Formats: sequence, C-alpha cells, structure tokens
Amino acid sequence: MATWYYAEGQNQIGPFSDEEFSALAAERKILASTLVWNESMPDWRPYGEVTSGAPGAAGAAQVACTMCNRIVPPEDAIEYQGTYVCADCKPEFVQRLKEGMSLPGMVYAGFWIRFVAVLVDGLIQMIFLCGIAAGSAAIIFPLAGGADLAVEGQIVWQVVYTLGTYVIQCAYQTFFLGRYGATPGKMIFRLKVVRPDGSKITYWRSFGRYWATVVNGFTCLIGYVIAAFDDEKRTLHDHICSTRVIIT
Repeated sequence: MATWYYAEGQNQIGPFSDEEFSALAAERKILASTLVWNESMPDWRPYGEVTSGAPGAAGAAQVACTMCNRIVPPEDAIEYQGTYVCADCKPEFVQRLKEGMSLPGMVYAGFWIRFVAVLVDGLIQMIFLCGIAAGSAAIIFPLAGGADLAVEGQIVWQVVYTLGTYVIQCAYQTFFLGRYGATPGKMIFRLKVVRPDGSKITYWRSFGRYWATVVNGFTCLIGYVIAAFDDEKRTLHDHICSTRVIIT
C-alpha cells in the first residue's frame, strides 16, 4: 500500500493511504495540477501527470480535467495552456475566462515567500542604484564650488538619484515581468506573475503593475498585508492590475 502526500502552497500534507487519497481526489481537494508524491516516485509531480500507481490517476492515453478532476480520454477534453477540461465542465470554464476569474489548480504564493523574493530583487537593483549615486555625485558635486552651490548640488543630486531609482525599478520590473513573467528574485523561488486565467502578462501590464506598487507604498504596508487575508494572496497592486502570483 502506497503512502501519499500532496502539496498545498509550501506545505506538505499527508501521509494518506490509497483509499484516503482517492477520497480526497473525489472531493476535489486534490486537482489535476496538485503536486503529489509517494515513496515510489523520484520527485513531486502534478496529479494529472501520474501515469501509474496513483488511485484514479490518468493512464497514458487519458487526461485529468482541471475543473472536476475526472479522468477522460483526450478526445473528450479541450486543452488550455497545458491543462485539460472535460466536455461537462467546458461551459463553466469558458464563463470563468470571460469573467476574468481565477482557474482551479493554481497554487498562490504567500506573503513571506513574496517578501523574500522582493528583498532579492532589491539587492540586485541596489547595484545599479549605487552606480547612479556614485556617477551623478562625481559629475554634480565638483561643479558646486561655494557653500550655496554645494547645497544646490545636493538638491540636484537628490533629484537625479530619486528619478534614477524610479527609472531603474520600473525598467527592471517591466522587462522581466513582460519577458519572463517573473523577476530574478521570483525566479529563484519559482514564482510567476500571471492573469487570473493563468496567461502571461504583457509589457504594458508589467509597466502598470510597477506604478501600482508605488501607489501601494503609500498605504503604510496595508496594501501588502491584505494578501494574508485574501483567498488568492493578492496584494493591492495585484487587485489594481488583475494579476496573481503563483508557484510554478
């Protein structure tokens, strides 16, 4: 008898017997995209990809519906971004897409893992910001001769550094999220920013999301804390830009 585990966010849930695991799958607590593992498997795999040994798992010529978790032949399902939906669930699935609702099977990233990813990104950006600070100081301060000019030089330097900070951070977020769906800090922890239907965000949405984080910064961190109470772990800028951060 196999001993089964499944992943829920960053937590490992289990162990379960074959019968208990089958019951969880029938109750849709375990979906096709849920990561599962037992002693016979070398690594964690999505439930829908397990081809043998799992109770009710899909066979080599079958797929698991991401909505109801039923096992059906491929010809009786539609494929959408690597997941499958059976004919019975297709109307609800299409309606969810039209309404911009999140699809089942997504594992949302929690507050702390996102916080650490932001710290990593901050350290990377700091390298560029230090370059701007040193370069602008080397140009501006030698031009300020007298005391009055020195004060003016400090003001000019502060303005240049502040503007440079916004430019670097905006370019960093826009490029990496628009190109890869994740910044280097998020890549380390296998996080990805997506639309509610799991699709990739555009450069324009990435650009807007950065400025939404700037707005979020004026909320005394309340805009970030709300992620702890949101079912989909959304911060204020996720709500503004209709994005989700998931674990891939």
